[in-house]
Amino acid sequence: LEPVRVVYQAENAIDAHLVGHALEAEGMLAFVLGEGLIGGIGELPVMGYCRVVVADDHAESALRCIAALEIDVPSDADAAGDAALPNPAT
Repeated sequence: LEPVRVVYQAENAIDAHLVGHALEAEGMLAFVLGEGLIGGIGELPVMGYCRVVVADDHAESALRCIAALEIDVPSDADAAGDAALPNPAT
C-alpha cells in the first residue's frame, strides 16, 4: 500500500467530489474519505468530515491543482454584494 496524504478538507461531500474529479482530470488518483459519516450524524448540518486524499508522491501536484481551482475566492459579483445583481424591474 502506498501512503496517502490529505490534500483537501471539504465542507461537504459535493465539494470533496468536485475537487476529487478535478484531480482525476489531471491524472491523479484521488479518494474522498469520510462521506459515509455525514449520514450517521443526524439532522444537524455537520461539516469537515469529508477529506480528499492522494498518493503521497502526488501531494504537491494535487495542492497546486487545488490552488488553481481558486476555491473560496469570491467573484466580483460576490464581493460587490447585491448591487452587482441586475435589477429585473429596470
